[in-house]
Amino acid sequence: MKGSWTWTATSSTPGAPETAPPPSFTSPGWADDRTKRGVAIASGIETALGPEFRVCSYERRNTGRSETVAGTQSPEDVIADIDGFLAALDEDGPFLLLGASFGGLVASAYAVAHPDRVAGVLLLDASSGVDYEVDEMNGFQRACLEANRQADAWDSVEKLDNCNLSKWIHDRRDQEPDVPLLYLAAQDSPDRGSEAEDLVIAWVESWSPGTWRVVSAPHWMDEADTELVADAVREVIGLTN
Repeated sequence: MKGSWTWTATSSTPGAPETAPPPSFTSPGWADDRTKRGVAIASGIETALGPEFRVCSYERRNTGRSETVAGTQSPEDVIADIDGFLAALDEDGPFLLLGASFGGLVASAYAVAHPDRVAGVLLLDASSGVDYEVDEMNGFQRACLEANRQADAWDSVEKLDNCNLSKWIHDRRDQEPDVPLLYLAAQDSPDRGSEAEDLVIAWVESWSPGTWRVVSAPHWMDEADTELVADAVREVIGLTN
């Protein structure tokens, strides 16, 4: 691999019974600079959940305290890094995938890469498994606009081509797991009432079950309202049972 994950964290309960809740794997939003630390964000959710829940988190390549890596990440790199850090933590799932903002794209990629390791999905005003279709609906003027691809893949801290990742997920949609998904949409979303939002809602409702819910919380709700997020984690885990 071109890089590694240097800092990871997990919450665990030694000797927990087999009926313990599935661990949550958290993927935070896009990092505009290296001060965004995914592990620190996840620790707030971990605290709100309490000691009976395990939370696995990491800081993506080039972000937080993880290694800086030359070149653009491929979708395969993204999945390999997650596989590596979970293996290092001796966690094999199945997981509740929690994706916030851009982190929803990472969670969606993991879901189609390892459907057998997914217990449920929680998305927080996040990118989704139909981001490529949304971009296509908008004439490829969003993540797939060439200037934006250049900025994401080469000029950003993350060095990750959002368009390429969303297309990779799109091509594997038939591998989505048959599990519950809860999507919490921020009340002030710029896409509210649009055709793009309708497409995302239809995708959410195709899950088993899939629930779309508008909440009184900001876009970065994983940082601003950890109690809301913790309650949503418990709700999805309840559906898995």
